[in-house]
Amino acid sequence: MGWTADGDISVFVGDDFWSVEYRLPLGSAEIPVPQPGVLWGFNLVRVYRGADGNNTHQPDEFGLLLFE
Repeated sequence: MGWTADGDISVFVGDDFWSVEYRLPLGSAEIPVPQPGVLWGFNLVRVYRGADGNNTHQPDEFGLLLFE
C-alpha cells in the first residue's frame, strides 16, 4: 500500500535565485497535527544536474523541525 501526500507546491525562478514552497496539510490519519514540543526529522535535497545526492536516505544527516 502506498501513500501520496496531498500537498500544494509553488516555485519561483528569479535571475539569480530560486525558491520552493510546499504546503503539507496536517490532521489526517497519516500525518496527525503535531503537538507543541514534537520534533520531526526533516530532509530536503537539491541534486544539481546529475550530481550525487547520496545523503538523501541517511537520517543521521537530517535536520529537525520543532513544533511550537
